[in-house]
Amino acid sequence: MKQHPISIVRTTTILMIIFTVHRLATFGFLNQQIEKFSVIQSFLAFLTGFFSDIWTSVLGAVFISLLEYLLLMLKQYKIRVWFRRGFLGAIAILAGLHCGYVSFFHFQFIPSHLPYFYDTTFLKGNFGSALDFLVIASLLFNFFSWYTVDRFFKKIRLNRKKEWTSGFIIILLGIGLHTLHNRYKIQWFVPETLQFNFLEGFIIKLTKKVGIPPLSKEDLRTLQSRYGNASQTDQKISQIIIKEQLRDEISNILPIGQQLKNNFINLRMNGKKPLIIVYLMESARYYDMGAYGNKLESISPQFDALASTGILFHKVWSVSNVTRGGQEAVWCGYLSAIDRSLMKERQDIEYKCLTDFPESGASFWHHGGEGRFDNQQWFWEKHHVKSTMSLSQLPKTLPKTGWGTGDLSLAHYSSKAIASLAKSTQQDVITGMVLTVSNHIPWELPADAPSKVNDYAFKGLHPSEKTVYYADHALGAFVAELKEKSLWDRSIVIVTGDHGIRSTALNPNFTNILPDELNSRVPLLITGGVAEATAKSFSSDDRNIFQQRSQADIANFIAQTLGIHGFKSMGEHLFSTKRLTPIFTDLGTSVYFPLSHATIFKSSLSLSSKGGRPSDQLLFYISLLHFLGG
Repeated sequence: MKQHPISIVRTTTILMIIFTVHRLATFGFLNQQIEKFSVIQSFLAFLTGFFSDIWTSVLGAVFISLLEYLLLMLKQYKIRVWFRRGFLGAIAILAGLHCGYVSFFHFQFIPSHLPYFYDTTFLKGNFGSALDFLVIASLLFNFFSWYTVDRFFKKIRLNRKKEWTSGFIIILLGIGLHTLHNRYKIQWFVPETLQFNFLEGFIIKLTKKVGIPPLSKEDLRTLQSRYGNASQTDQKISQIIIKEQLRDEISNILPIGQQLKNNFINLRMNGKKPLIIVYLMESARYYDMGAYGNKLESISPQFDALASTGILFHKVWSVSNVTRGGQEAVWCGYLSAIDRSLMKERQDIEYKCLTDFPESGASFWHHGGEGRFDNQQWFWEKHHVKSTMSLSQLPKTLPKTGWGTGDLSLAHYSSKAIASLAKSTQQDVITGMVLTVSNHIPWELPADAPSKVNDYAFKGLHPSEKTVYYADHALGAFVAELKEKSLWDRSIVIVTGDHGIRSTALNPNFTNILPDELNSRVPLLITGGVAEATAKSFSSDDRNIFQQRSQADIANFIAQTLGIHGFKSMGEHLFSTKRLTPIFTDLGTSVYFPLSHATIFKSSLSLSSKGGRPSDQLLFYISLLHFLGG
């Protein structure tokens, strides 16, 4: 049999077709988050990514052709052909499946989400997005194009000289377009999700290691004097980053915070079994809540009403942009991130959370989504949470979105479970977390959304308007059921968000906010009957707190209210009159410092203070990376 010639041109053409089909199929989804894109801007964004597609095709073709060349030594034509077909087939299937992934998540491939491709729970829960018509159509078109191109090259049969010449031209073309891509992706202000071929973007992010600058003795002295205990001479980073939360002097705690703690303790001493509940709302942003300055019609009326009688914090920042990070912050006081989560990435770290201490009493964790997702349920059971409830424990007939049970159903079943726990437990206190899911990409309303949510006259700025309103409606339902079950008057309910979202704020008064700030600034309200009774004794100025706070500070407040001894945290007390350590949000590829409105990319970490960078805050962040071993 006559051997089929190696052809970089042929393989590049096949890969180009696969990648072009993928870009055409996913561009609309990725472009939805980029509001007010003109036709020209969309074209430039597509063209920039197209340059990346060509470059990735050339690299792939060179790699596959080199393998074929090496296999020539085997003198087995069929082995070489099946090797090439195996590589091309794998890329075609991956590109097809990725169409469904993008249509659900609305963003490109990032390493932390790679497990979702083989996560059976995710595929089962979102089968329509994993294998929909778009995926099937792209796969069929890819394989048809592959067959057509392969037959074409078999017919024209390039001779060896033309083959090498055309291959050399293709490589030069790829290098040239890659240069243009690197130049224009910045000049044309193309969002990162639209810049790269998804395989190239994946490899770049997977191989891009954060270069952590070394800390000198002078750096350690600076850290110790600024963020450590100046009376100590030991310069261990651990003493700066994570400290035992000792009982603060009353003079260092805001009076309203001290009174709130005292009222809770009194209930506990009188055998009332008080509750501390963290109501963690998915993607809840400060800028979407009417209580924070919306002079027009609010889309958070329930939150606003509770804010008028509770304790409202105005400057609070999430520790990261992932849900597991928010959970670890509020219950562990841990400065989590997408690449150093205790649940997934850093299971090697021994770190105690609130529920590891007996003072937390009867603890519960309720979630509308799949508990196995991101190891959430396993993690909290590992940390001695007494009662957990997630999607698999809820009735299968409940209205759902792609992410799980709707918030309204969760509110009902959660409050019911809390009431049952309050009756059955012999513990003198209950600590719990309720984690919602509905306000999440792709912002679908479950079937139990009441007519007033569907009929609400939204401004149409973003599809999350209705899910924000629905999530707020569910919060009101949760509060109503706690009151109905006589749990409200003995509760402290901490309402906050796990993180924000980068898209334009729904509140018309906040149209020029930095995307990183939109992604990291969250609401924080302390309500519940105990908080309302406390707030009545204080003025409006006392009930509205404007000091800067981190999401990780919530854990310290809970720990001290529960009287936990030996709790170590990376945050500070939520009601502290002064702050020592800096605040930052780790956004994956970058770190946002809200006090300086500065974003620093991890790929260029430097202790230099040039360009207005917050050198002291950055030094603290770098010391955290050293403490965690990178």
